[in-house]
Amino acid sequence: MKKIFRLSTMLLILIILTGTIFIFFKSFKLIPLTEYATEIMAAFLGATFTTVITAVLLSSQSAAEEQKEKNLGIFQNKLTLFNNFIDFILKIKEDGIIDSQEKYELKRWGAKFAFLCSQDLMQDIQKFIYCISHYEVFTYDKLTNENKMDFREFLKRTEYLDDEDMAGEDDLEAMFISIGQIILSMSKELGNTTFMDRWLKGDMLDEIISYKE
Repeated sequence: MKKIFRLSTMLLILIILTGTIFIFFKSFKLIPLTEYATEIMAAFLGATFTTVITAVLLSSQSAAEEQKEKNLGIFQNKLTLFNNFIDFILKIKEDGIIDSQEKYELKRWGAKFAFLCSQDLMQDIQKFIYCISHYEVFTYDKLTNENKMDFREFLKRTEYLDDEDMAGEDDLEAMFISIGQIILSMSKELGNTTFMDRWLKGDMLDEIISYKE
């Protein structure tokens, strides 16, 4: 963008300078400008204009290609990160035990997400990792009353709830992030906006994940 701006500025300065010189000599008749000379100056100005415009367009195309490659790289890194995280979470859910090492790994995963992800996904990741690490459950219905009270305080500390907000049971459940809902959040992060209501489909994913052989 800076390169394009510089080229555009150069073009503008060149046009103004050429026009000023032309008007100056024309007005004060310092040199006789025949029709042939005028055509030469116009041709020179046109050629210069075309050259700079071409350079601007090529530079713009190059910048667009660079941005496209950058976005593709970020997308691929996100996809790899999300797939690995899902595998990690499903492995924890499968054995039903969250040990201290896995809790430490969850914090590391949170740091990895911070490099690539939007604020909306980071908020869901924050709630998801907090609930797994502190309560060792994957669905809201597994929370004890003490867990729910702590979860409410966590939401207030992190400003998901106002201090004066008396969140009810439904509000707390809506803010709890299950495995299915975090998968849907990651899908949205990758640009998938075709799925149905997030919470409904998240519940469906949770049901599928919970199937027993």
